[in-house]
Amino acid sequence: MGYLKYKNDLKAARLSGDENKYTTYAVDFGGGAHFWFDDHLSLAPTISGIYGHTKNEYSAFSSLSRANYAAADQAGLINWDVDTWTIVPATELSYQWTWRRVTFTASSSFTYFHTEDFHSSSSKVSIKSDSETWENKFDVDVPIGVTLLSREVHVGGYYSWTGFYGDLSEGFSESQLKVNGVNEIHGRVVLDVLNKLWKLKWLGVGGSYFWGDQFTGWSVGVDASFKF
Repeated sequence: MGYLKYKNDLKAARLSGDENKYTTYAVDFGGGAHFWFDDHLSLAPTISGIYGHTKNEYSAFSSLSRANYAAADQAGLINWDVDTWTIVPATELSYQWTWRRVTFTASSSFTYFHTEDFHSSSSKVSIKSDSETWENKFDVDVPIGVTLLSREVHVGGYYSWTGFYGDLSEGFSESQLKVNGVNEIHGRVVLDVLNKLWKLKWLGVGGSYFWGDQFTGWSVGVDASFKF
């Protein structure tokens, strides 16, 4: 499940002060299988579906926008909402090895997204998109021999690079962001809860720092890993 809210602060002379806001909710559900070729190398194909709902809200503060707000709203250029469905086949190839009690995992994941809208409040807003992402990640997990709540504490994290292709890449280019990919460094402190909580491998907190060609960002939240 996901939630995203973002805002464009317009700075063009005739629109200065206007705000264009977007809110998106999404639910993803799917499954797959994990095939091990030996003790280290594995392949995990999956398929899932995503329902998404996006709402646009435009706040007019400039004289130009206030004068044309009603016409733009009636034409469906602003203040619209759209529902979408997405089919997402993916596959991940990974290699895992252990040195003493430290676990290293290198993985490469390819994901394809086909998205279409099935309801839109505006005739001007329609969606049909084909996009791909390619993520390459190196993860390290280190048990440190310290217990908390009778469970061992692990520290770890990963570095990843994700490339954007297809309509996703073209969409960034059209918005003048020119983002071809994103780098992420993630750190975590978690408790080993395997066989103690249903299907959970670990549970704790984590944070990430992101950067791309023209942006930076960060996130902090719950860090959880499931093992079925």
